[in-house]
Amino acid sequence: MALVNPYLQVDGLTKRIGDRVLFEHISFGIAEGQRVGLIAKNGTGKSTLLNIIGGKDGYDEGSVVFRRDLNVGYLEQAPSYPPDLTVIEACFSHGNAVTNLIREYENCMNTPGNPRLEEILDRMEREKPGTTRTGRSKFCRS
Repeated sequence: MALVNPYLQVDGLTKRIGDRVLFEHISFGIAEGQRVGLIAKNGTGKSTLLNIIGGKDGYDEGSVVFRRDLNVGYLEQAPSYPPDLTVIEACFSHGNAVTNLIREYENCMNTPGNPRLEEILDRMEREKPGTTRTGRSKFCRS
């Protein structure tokens, strides 16, 4: 069955660590509105699979394809942050376009007179996932 509005498609994914095969030729898709659970025994590659999807690890075979306009975020199992950061600073420490824009918004809202608020709101509207400036969805292939 074809996915109605696909976000992610994984086909024939294989990951080996040395002689050990964590998973071989797995395929699945995730579409808009779906909820997904990843359940398996310890040591079977769940974290590795998420690291691959999140772009932190490579894989041996297969493909991982996201919608072009999809931003993927992943909180590691054991993230490390400099000890002097506040919780909100840690949230914004990733340095991607979306978190940078949210940080600008938060700073603007905490500044008397909210300077540049309209400009920031316009940029936030343009950054919304799921559409392009032409109103069409975009997909990428790997």
